Amino acid sequence: MIRIGANSDPRCPPPSFNAHPKAAIVSTIILPATCDRVSANSLHPELCDALGPTPVLIDASAVERIGQAMLQLLLSAARTEGGITLVGSSEAVREAIRLTGLENAFDEALSEPLASA
Repeated sequence: MIRIGANSDPRCPPPSFNAHPKAAIVSTIILPATCDRVSANSLHPELCDALGPTPVLIDASAVERIGQAMLQLLLSAARTEGGITLVGSSEAVREAIRLTGLENAFDEALSEPLASA
């Protein structure tokens, strides 16, 4: 999980333990094959609800295409208290992270390290 700093998105305030009585339960979110702006907008409320003091597991194994909006949403979630853990990251996700230069930002969130290019 990544802990880079406080989340600055006012629509997704930093969670507190009181706001998440089920904080001990680890949430898992499965990303769709196409992670574009529409899917990022749809995922935003669910992700905000899942964030808390424990990392949210993000299953990215089915992702075939990922755009800037989804990467931005995932990076924002990674900056929250509990952060995220990307599991089963597809080659499309790993390549997008490499191409955008976000290897260091997502390094701790990836369940497996990116291969050196």
